[in-house]
Amino acid sequence: MDETIVMDGIKLTLTCDVCPEQYAATKNGKQVGYLRLRHGHFTVQCPDVCRELVYEAEPIGDGTFEPEERSKFLGEAVRAISAWLARHPDYNWAVSPNLLTQRVIGNWAPSTTTMAVVVVLAGAFGMIWVVLQFLHAGG
Repeated sequence: MDETIVMDGIKLTLTCDVCPEQYAATKNGKQVGYLRLRHGHFTVQCPDVCRELVYEAEPIGDGTFEPEERSKFLGEAVRAISAWLARHPDYNWAVSPNLLTQRVIGNWAPSTTTMAVVVVLAGAFGMIWVVLQFLHAGG
């Protein structure tokens, strides 16, 4: 699954090859896009997952592109990412935490909202544990 494609200075790295077929798009080593094909719906978000939807299409492929359509849709995705970059010349080129997460735990990259929910739930469970300890101690 070590497939990399470069188009117009944007590097597409295959992060999952089927169900979904997905790519991390990078430019100058920084993430600028997330591409995903699942259930026949292809989406491109910038600069990473759960951000601005810049392109969507309905290819023939369901969880992976048909060989004859891959270059067409990936080319359109790269054009959409390039257009997004042109509209956001002030995009800060900091390393995306989602790109780091994808490299550490595979294809799942949590959004900021997901991480906030995890923190709140962890805090709530922590408080419940403290109360239970207090009640158990006869408090």
